[in-house]
Amino acid sequence: MMGSPGAPAHPDARPRWAIALALLWLAVVVALAASLPSRLQKTGGLDTSLLSLLPESARDPEVADAVQRVAGASTRKLVYLIGHSDFEVAARAADACKKELGKSSQWLTVAPPVDPSALGSATEFLGNARYGLLTSGDRQALEQGGQPLVDQALTELYQPFGAPKLFELEQDPLGLASHFVLERAQSAGFGIRDGRIVIERDGMTWIMLPAELRSDAMGFSAQQALAPVLSEAVRAARRAGAKQVFRSGFIFHAAEAATHANQEVSTIGLGSLIGVILLMWLPFGSPRPVLLVLLPVGIGTLFAFGVDLWMFDRVHLLTLVFGSSIVGVAEDFGVHFVCGALEEGPFEPWTYMRHIRRGLALALLTTLVGYFALAALPFPGLRQMGLFGAAGLFGGWVTAVLWVPFLAKNLGKGRKVPRFVPGLVRMEAAWPRLSRSRVLQGVVAVLFGASLLGFAKVHTIDDVRALYDSVPELSHEDGEVRRLLRLAVGSQFFLVRGENAEELLQREEALTRVLANERHSGTLDGWQALSDSVPSAKTQAQTRELLQRVVFAPGGAAERLFNTLEDPEALGRARAAFAAQTRPLDLPAWLGSPLSAPERHLWLGHDGTAESVVLLRGVPGQSQIERLTRLGASVPGVVLVDQVANISTVLGGFRRALSWFVPVGYLMVALCLSFFYGRGAWRVAAPAALGSAIALGVPALAGKPVTLFDLLALVLVLGIGTDYGIFINEPRGEGFSVAFLSVTLGAASTLLSFGLLATSSTPALANFGMTLLIGIGASWCLTPCFTQIPKPESQPAPVATGNEIDELRC
Repeated sequence: MMGSPGAPAHPDARPRWAIALALLWLAVVVALAASLPSRLQKTGGLDTSLLSLLPESARDPEVADAVQRVAGASTRKLVYLIGHSDFEVAARAADACKKELGKSSQWLTVAPPVDPSALGSATEFLGNARYGLLTSGDRQALEQGGQPLVDQALTELYQPFGAPKLFELEQDPLGLASHFVLERAQSAGFGIRDGRIVIERDGMTWIMLPAELRSDAMGFSAQQALAPVLSEAVRAARRAGAKQVFRSGFIFHAAEAATHANQEVSTIGLGSLIGVILLMWLPFGSPRPVLLVLLPVGIGTLFAFGVDLWMFDRVHLLTLVFGSSIVGVAEDFGVHFVCGALEEGPFEPWTYMRHIRRGLALALLTTLVGYFALAALPFPGLRQMGLFGAAGLFGGWVTAVLWVPFLAKNLGKGRKVPRFVPGLVRMEAAWPRLSRSRVLQGVVAVLFGASLLGFAKVHTIDDVRALYDSVPELSHEDGEVRRLLRLAVGSQFFLVRGENAEELLQREEALTRVLANERHSGTLDGWQALSDSVPSAKTQAQTRELLQRVVFAPGGAAERLFNTLEDPEALGRARAAFAAQTRPLDLPAWLGSPLSAPERHLWLGHDGTAESVVLLRGVPGQSQIERLTRLGASVPGVVLVDQVANISTVLGGFRRALSWFVPVGYLMVALCLSFFYGRGAWRVAAPAALGSAIALGVPALAGKPVTLFDLLALVLVLGIGTDYGIFINEPRGEGFSVAFLSVTLGAASTLLSFGLLATSSTPALANFGMTLLIGIGASWCLTPCFTQIPKPESQPAPVATGNEIDELRC
């Protein structure tokens, strides 16, 4: 950076246009800030769907909507399983757990006890369509004549204890409808006892306690409020005698993450904030420089968010998170300005701003080139981030140029030059230069060579599961709940669409016939589908025709059964009942009955559309997913949705795009710098480029995989590292101290702000922080190495009083 001009400052140094432009910028910021609430309300708030980050051509809007609705329903549900070998003990423990959860009724609703009368009504409801309901095993037996079913029915009649019969013998002679209902109940994995949902498994009695979060319980503050209640409910159940308590639901992971994030923010965030304040306070002994440094960052972030909100239908949460980090580059604008107050002599803000304006403009221009290139990529998410970064830096730069000088009046009054400034002068003067030090040349060559070797053996990870740490205890409990309740995984499902409910059910049946072969071959454990509970009208008509031909026709299975029982009148009543009942089971009516409660979430139809999901259980691996994708595509209106794979695809697409963007961005920045520095442009761009290579290549050489978050960190290294080169290499007649001081303070504050993320227990944040820590640290170390020792054009004024610095400058 340059020092202040040698001529004394004048009171009228402020440009004539300064007040007008400052007020205009104030009006723009106020108007934009005032429009944000209404704009947020109109757009529906921040976008959280990772599928919306995909290019339009790479995503199906209906699939995206299905994913949102499935995820929205599942994230609000939670389940407790309270287990004991004695039902009474488990019941008391469940009541204690429920009582504790009731204390948060403003956040969640616990399901009431099951009404026995509702179950009776549900059985009657199914009875009206019983002749269209048939299990696959019974269908196969009927197609072979049905004699095994006759023998089974006779055996069950003479046994004192057997399978329960839900219908009278004359209404269901072979127990076919009862078999269907009991098979569906068994597939659900639970039964009803004393109004409680009970699972009998592994010598234990488990009582299920389902609950649902209210829509306003998904916020961070709600999760913090719920976390202690959810944990206390477990302790209450155990105090009441529960042997085991399992939990499952998004809220448990979210509450744990909220608590963990709060702890990390309290430690890392507070530590970095204190560090940045101290870094700014030590040279000046005043809070005003801290505010002047943070003002461009705050205004830049506000301006960027407003621009993105007006340019895009919705701003993604990731854009705000990483865009705010990118806008952190604007911090350097304030740092370079306030350090000028340490110059010897009176400090005139507007005169000094004119002196550094070229450096600030070049820093802005070169960084904008990179971010506009990012905004040109075909990914909506990266386009948002690029525009956010560009707008934020522009807003920060305008704020620094127009507002900060107004607020910096008398900034240097009564200042005392800190003792470490002479040390920095000596440090930069003694810093090895690449053109003079063979040792340094060797070190740089080794680091560059190691980086190239790292690039040669680099491997990438895009799997979203590798970017966060789930709590092992919660993951284990999730798995146990799914095993005991035989639940499918909500992240992998087939989306089925039809013109109407009948076509939808027929397509589901075609799909489940394909899946049945996969289950027999061991590719998957099973599935959940509406058509298993509600066959299509076509299938019910075929079932009725099969019953007419094999069961109720003369000489059929029903006649053989009642002849054995010597009750021909009952045979007549059974045939009459069959002839009288012709109404098939209807999907809309079934969805409105209590029977559909365990599977109602599978129906996605709305506004006249017919859509459903078929959830999968136990998909072993990626190769099987690819096979299921091909099989599903063979059925019209069916597509496989793998949310984990989709999210990983988004991350992978971002990573590949950024892997091209980073080198192209450096090339564009270098070309831009060549217009201002000519052949010396390499001295400005090389430190950041080499720092990026070291940050990515050396860890890769040690086996660390490259993720999207490593490359996002390099975007910051591109902007920040290039700024260091610009300000160190700008013409300056004042020697070393102010330029190197501002760059050093900027690097230290950046490392404290973001580098501490390397200590995060979240892998994504740790990767981001570590790459930034290495990249910014290397750029700062290398920047003086590539500069030439300045040759003062005139005798410099001393930076601080004392012969020591004067001698160094000579």
